[in-house]
Amino acid sequence: MTCDDFGQWLETAGAKRTEEIPDPYRAHSGSCATCRAILEEDQLWRRFFSAAPEPAPERPAWPGVIAGIREAEDRRASLSDALLLFSRRLAPAFALVVLLVGGIGLWRDMLPETREQVPVTVAMPESASGPEASPVDEPDAVLMAWVGARNP
Repeated sequence: MTCDDFGQWLETAGAKRTEEIPDPYRAHSGSCATCRAILEEDQLWRRFFSAAPEPAPERPAWPGVIAGIREAEDRRASLSDALLLFSRRLAPAFALVVLLVGGIGLWRDMLPETREQVPVTVAMPESASGPEASPVDEPDAVLMAWVGARNP
């Protein structure tokens, strides 16, 4: 047995270890001063912690846990009640909006259709001669032919 094996056994046994030490480990600790010192320190700490009283909880934990759960349930219940109340008011308002939008759409369909204004075309006689005839290159030739001036 090596010192590493003894150290691993001491770590794995830990708090589960009783005062009975298996024979191979007892024999190794009897022959090895380092492992004997480690075992004596472990036994010292065991006696120290076993002599210390267990701290009593100041107050039981369960009532606080139960109160927290009930508080969360109350909040959830109040939230669902608020959503239910809101939905009772929201549903009629939504229905009203739908009816108004639908009514506006129907009303617009009932209005008489407005005809698009067809632009008036000006026809110019082909045989324009004389002082009223203007060259084709002039942009206001049609206006001058009909009105007689650039600015009506």
